Amino acid sequence: MKKFIFRCPILALLLVACQLRQAPPSPLPITWLSPTPIRTHLSFSLTPSLSPTPTQTFTSTNKPYDTTRPQTPTKTASRTITLSSTTSLSPATSNTPWPDEYIAQRYMELFETNGNCRLPCWWGVEPGKTTKDEARQLFAPFKQYDRILFDETGGSSYATLIMSPPVPRDYTIMARLEFDSNGIVQTIDLDAETFMYCGFSPTKLLADYGNPDKVLLPPGLLVMFYEKQHILAEYAITQDKDTHQACFSAFNSLFTWTPSENWTLQDVQRELHISSLKEWEEVTDQRIDVFYEAFETWKGTKNCFQLLPDAWP
Repeated sequence: MKKFIFRCPILALLLVACQLRQAPPSPLPITWLSPTPIRTHLSFSLTPSLSPTPTQTFTSTNKPYDTTRPQTPTKTASRTITLSSTTSLSPATSNTPWPDEYIAQRYMELFETNGNCRLPCWWGVEPGKTTKDEARQLFAPFKQYDRILFDETGGSSYATLIMSPPVPRDYTIMARLEFDSNGIVQTIDLDAETFMYCGFSPTKLLADYGNPDKVLLPPGLLVMFYEKQHILAEYAITQDKDTHQACFSAFNSLFTWTPSENWTLQDVQRELHISSLKEWEEVTDQRIDVFYEAFETWKGTKNCFQLLPDAWP
């Protein structure tokens, strides 16, 4: 009897254990949460442009600008960036300064093309047509890199243009414009550096403007006088005392003037501040064709020709 009583609790425990193994646990109750909006501080939208030029607009939004303060872009500010395959630039007569990268590009174009105009026009300034106000407007977009100094004294007025373009080379452009009493440009005088940078070598002038009306050789100078085209180019030359060979040395100055004026050799003497002029045939005893052949190809200081022993005193 005692053995049976002792074993009954054991059997009860076994029965309970079997029931636990056979009955799976009841699942925990699941509570489904309704979705709630998530607040974000930054959103992006892509809006295609219907304009002929492909344009994409990216917009980021956050807090609006504080209109009581200067609108300085920050990471939390709202801004719109437009990317386009073309860029619209202000015309040359705009008073709005151009961006630096375009100014540098524009300067190089002017050096290479002379502003797409022919001498006596220079960089868009045309003697006999361009007014003082038009000259101001023409160079207004360069105003962070140039100065125009006007001198109103005397019967005529002058403007000295000084430009330091943001280009890799050390360019300094200087030009002097003379205006009549009506404020219209009469003459343009380019200094030596500007003359050289613009590439108006004897070879270039011969190629673009043909043979000059006169080739003059005052002591130490070579002068190309285009009387009918209103161009006067002055270069420095050096002479070997033993061989009497003269070679190109440097650019001096370039003058252009209004077509309404007819310059003579006396005007040339006045502008160049020289007392006497000698023509090519007087100092070389050679045909003028020899001059053209000497400068047919640009060689710089190796462009040479032969002078007479007594060409210059």
